[in-house]
Amino acid sequence: ILLLTLTMLVFGPLAFGAVDEWSFLVVEGIAAGIILLWSLRLWLNPKPKLLWPPLAWVVVAFAVYALVRYFTADIEYVARAEVIQVLLFALVFFVIVNNLHGQDEAQTISFTLITLATLISCYAVVQLATHSTRVWNVYSDYTGRAGGTYISPNDLAGLLGMLLPLALAYLLAGRISIVMRILLIYAVAAMLAGLGATFSRAGWAAAVMGVLFV
Repeated sequence: ILLLTLTMLVFGPLAFGAVDEWSFLVVEGIAAGIILLWSLRLWLNPKPKLLWPPLAWVVVAFAVYALVRYFTADIEYVARAEVIQVLLFALVFFVIVNNLHGQDEAQTISFTLITLATLISCYAVVQLATHSTRVWNVYSDYTGRAGGTYISPNDLAGLLGMLLPLALAYLLAGRISIVMRILLIYAVAAMLAGLGATFSRAGWAAAVMGVLFV
């Protein structure tokens, strides 16, 4: 379950955010494998337990809201694609909460995402420095802005806005070695540079709010 979760979390951002049909089908397949493994684990466990943190009510409420909005949407096809994403990731949320809640698993997922964000940020800085209009092999019309592995720079800013506070939390309060702390300093610097390269004012504001909240 941990391996499939990491695969999904890494593949999505690298595949333009999994917004294309083929890439989201890959994410759906990985998520289906994760849910299947959890189902087998519940079935084989003589005394299965379901963890239900307070945040679970928020996830359920948003999933129900998305489902209700689907039945009242003007364009059914677009609404169907959106509600499938919401329901799928709501299920993945419960799988992660019930199977990967240990400190080692949480740290593995966190450091994997921080490493991924650092590498994408470096790619964004290179894009900006070389005035590149390519994201992998796809043309991007956001001239003068960098999106890393995303077509839209705002999407990269959203990713970094989520992960920058996480990296800072580990850097300032995490029980980690000196070497890891130094690496986190470089990671935070790279993410700040990548965030700056997006020129997303809303992304900057969201990142500042996230850091202040943490």
